[in-house]
Amino acid sequence: MSKTMKIIFEMSGTQIDAQYFSDDVLRELRKIVACNDYDENDVFDYVRQHRTGYGVSVSNGMFVHDENMKCIIEDGNETLNVFLMPYDESEEDLTYEELIEEYDLQGAGAVITANISSGIPYLKKDDEPSENQHIMLEVVNYIHGQLEGVFEVDDNVTIKDLDMKDFFIETLNVDGEADVCEITYGEGLVGQMHEEEIHKLYYKGKDVELNMNYQGGTGYINLHIRDEDGDLIETSVDELAE
Repeated sequence: MSKTMKIIFEMSGTQIDAQYFSDDVLRELRKIVACNDYDENDVFDYVRQHRTGYGVSVSNGMFVHDENMKCIIEDGNETLNVFLMPYDESEEDLTYEELIEEYDLQGAGAVITANISSGIPYLKKDDEPSENQHIMLEVVNYIHGQLEGVFEVDDNVTIKDLDMKDFFIETLNVDGEADVCEITYGEGLVGQMHEEEIHKLYYKGKDVELNMNYQGGTGYINLHIRDEDGDLIETSVDELAE
């Protein structure tokens, strides 16, 4: 028999999704705007309906270095507050136990480490699917967000029985060479001083599906159009008619 527990990462942050669109779509957008009888939402909806592929999640805003990050594990009856500790294995040749001692965390209820040196980089520029494509960014600055996942344990296991070394956090480096990195992280829209965010979570080697929820905050949409040199230029909807 088994039962489920929930792990939750909480903080304020910024979620960004990118939609790619072609020159053909851009030409239609220019026609829509040139009529002078349009709503901005009509332009954005047209991009969503005629985008290339399914879009890309650039960032969920859950950065492992942020001191405001909270991590909680629940089993329906009890709650465990977990300290999330990022470290770079390439710089520190320390075991898990030595890390706990080094950071003076012996008194912490539980500690999950995030090895940022084992993270994955965002797409390199040469591999980016958005090459020769224009980009629409949908940005949400949320006040309170939760990245939640459910994992299974044996029926007789309690929160106090959990071994934090059974959890593995894979990070994503949003400070990459891809165009979406340049117009998001590079422009200060996400990350600020941090670039390593939670990408995947594993418990005892099994992938824990993470779902993002958020409440409050503000959102906006940016269009980035490629110029003759292939560079992405932030462009307002009105400027599409020029």
